[in-house]
Amino acid sequence: MRMDGPSSGGGKHRGVRCKAAALIGAMLRADATPFVVTTALRSSAELVAWIRAEGLELCGFDFGGTLLDFEPIHVRSFLLTLDIVDRVAERRVRHIVRASLHEGKDSVEMAWRIIRALSLDADPVQVAVEKRAFVEVLTARLILDADIVRAIVAVSEIAEIAVITRGTVQSTSGILRRSLPAHIFNEMQVVGREFLSGRLDKCRLLADAITSRPVCRAGYVGDSDEDKRIAEDAGIPFFMFRPFC
Repeated sequence: MRMDGPSSGGGKHRGVRCKAAALIGAMLRADATPFVVTTALRSSAELVAWIRAEGLELCGFDFGGTLLDFEPIHVRSFLLTLDIVDRVAERRVRHIVRASLHEGKDSVEMAWRIIRALSLDADPVQVAVEKRAFVEVLTARLILDADIVRAIVAVSEIAEIAVITRGTVQSTSGILRRSLPAHIFNEMQVVGREFLSGRLDKCRLLADAITSRPVCRAGYVGDSDEDKRIAEDAGIPFFMFRPFC
């Protein structure tokens, strides 16, 4: 499996990741209930039929929202980062995260919206970095829903697969590795960030996934209007896939 991620100097954020791990470890010791993300997937038959009809050789998947329900993970990570315990503020965070995800916004944009809505004195860039550290820890044990796995297996039988993520290649690959048969995971390409800092252009990530292969017929599967725009900009077919809505 090929794993690609832009380098941008992440050593200074190792402490942030450790701080997040220590805090969540203490929470888990206090509450033995594991952090679980439940999902419900609609039939993937239309997706497979679309890939066949388009004659795709490479199918790019957006990760968050398409293969894994990331909304509760984003929400919990922001609540932990900003130390929010007030129920009213928590509801506002949930609303902002949901709206932002539907628009395809990244963590920095979400952080800025939350800070503004709650009148907080915080740097959205730093909040996003710390939030990503919590995401890394909260997803360390996650696996994909069984129906999502079946969909990926079905797609792998007719096309190669690339996974596009704004998360780290390491954590995304870990989830995929724990969830999928080894022979399918080993043939996948995962394109995303290497470090917690910086903002990623999903257009470039998708382009990297496509250009890494010899000339082939590629398509993109995502869950947001931004994903649709990215596919249009790349000049490739797009399939709107919202299994968690």
